[in-house]
Amino acid sequence: MKADFSRQLHHASSEAPVDRELLLKAYLDSDAEVGKATMMLEEELDKRKKRKEERARCRHDYGPLVFEVLRLLAQRGALPRLIQRAKKSE
Repeated sequence: MKADFSRQLHHASSEAPVDRELLLKAYLDSDAEVGKATMMLEEELDKRKKRKEERARCRHDYGPLVFEVLRLLAQRGALPRLIQRAKKSE
């Protein structure tokens, strides 16, 4: 759209009457498109960041952590109570 604006500006400067409203509209349209493109780019960058974080979580092995938490709960005697509570909430 910026190219259209430049073309219109060049064309308008070669002619005597200048349609300022047309030029202003072309400029505002191109400015709005730049705003939309910037917003879409930011959204895509956010998506990439979230996908990267998700891939990192998928590669991590949570098994040892889960095992250690269960072991600690069992040592403290809290595991049977938590199992009963989970069965009741089903």
